[in-house]
Amino acid sequence: MKLLEDFKHLPVKQQKSLITSLAIVAFLIAVSCGANVVLSAYNTPQATQVTQEQSDTAEQAISPEIAARQQQAQARYTKDEKEFVDILEHNTWVDGNEKSVISFSDTIIKEQISQNIKSRPYVLSAFNFNRVVDSNNPSFFTVMYTAALEMDSQTYLMQVSRRYAQNGYEKWQMHVGQSAFSSTRYMPSKNSGTFEVKGITPEFDKLVGGKTAQLKDTLHAFCETYYPTASELTWSGQVRADYKTGDVSTEFIVNNYSHSRIPVVYSSQKQAFEVGKSK
Repeated sequence: MKLLEDFKHLPVKQQKSLITSLAIVAFLIAVSCGANVVLSAYNTPQATQVTQEQSDTAEQAISPEIAARQQQAQARYTKDEKEFVDILEHNTWVDGNEKSVISFSDTIIKEQISQNIKSRPYVLSAFNFNRVVDSNNPSFFTVMYTAALEMDSQTYLMQVSRRYAQNGYEKWQMHVGQSAFSSTRYMPSKNSGTFEVKGITPEFDKLVGGKTAQLKDTLHAFCETYYPTASELTWSGQVRADYKTGDVSTEFIVNNYSHSRIPVVYSSQKQAFEVGKSK
């Protein structure tokens, strides 16, 4: 792999993080293959460019060996690893020239270039999570997820990162080893920012003083900061009402891997919602 050009432009702390991840990848692969192998992947069928109709067939052609490895990897995901997978699956990734478009499912990666779609099974392993604080300005920090992407009989280094500051945050960025896709750098597409709140009933709307629209806006703003991969929330259907204060408590379920639950309290006195804290 030719990762040196991308690697040398990274800050020293990020370089150290990537070196650590690469060491983990090399160790795991060497153990599983029973040999001294560095960044050499498992035997998976070489994919070819196919049309949309053909790609659907390719999705069903995952070998039993790869399917078993995918299930084993997913069963071992930690909380941070699940969040990493959520970021990948809940976004559509586009390169800087908007020619290559990548999307992830649990088992398949699709890359579309013009009318051609290439569908390939993949396995993620050797995860690493870091929060790197800017030494010149502690209020700035970068969240980085790193993993080994096993695909097409090769192993590629994948990193997804986002820089945070006092006034907000930048878009996620994805860096992938050369030759994995037609490009090495991707960002979420402009069309991947859809957000929907489902399941709210007229009865619940009455409990919160008819302020459902305000609640949806508040939930959207909250998710942009704390659940940036969320595209859909579903009301839990459960309510706790405090008849002394008039406050109403409930929860909304995020459509991420771990089905996170967001507590919400409506204050009848303030006529406002507090999101993220249960009462």
